[in-house]
Amino acid sequence: MTHVRPTPGVLAPVGVDSFFQPRRVAFWVMVFFTANGLFFEATQLLTAYRIVPVAVLFGVVVWTLYTIPVLLFFRSLDLFEQHPPLGYVLAFAWGGFAATYLAVTANGAVFSLAAKLGGPQFGADW
Repeated sequence: MTHVRPTPGVLAPVGVDSFFQPRRVAFWVMVFFTANGLFFEATQLLTAYRIVPVAVLFGVVVWTLYTIPVLLFFRSLDLFEQHPPLGYVLAFAWGGFAATYLAVTANGAVFSLAAKLGGPQFGADW
């Protein structure tokens, strides 16, 4: 194992690590859930595209146009410490793919538990 010695007199900023950290478990958890979410969203979009292609294409264009002002707003929040573009890409990928995939899975589990614990009517109302 090699250790990189810092240059004398040069201090690296605290908390500025690369996003690519294959030795950390959190990196692989992020990659796993983001890849699962991307696959899940792609299959959903392809299924919907076979049924209503114009609506899917229109929806993708509208959501892309909706994302641009939100991204510009986030970039303008912190003027003194600009974050790398890869950070925004990872944040949007996590929120758009991984969190969506996890939420769909968790919602199904919660509805199933509600129906089992409170009955079918309670699960439908929940």
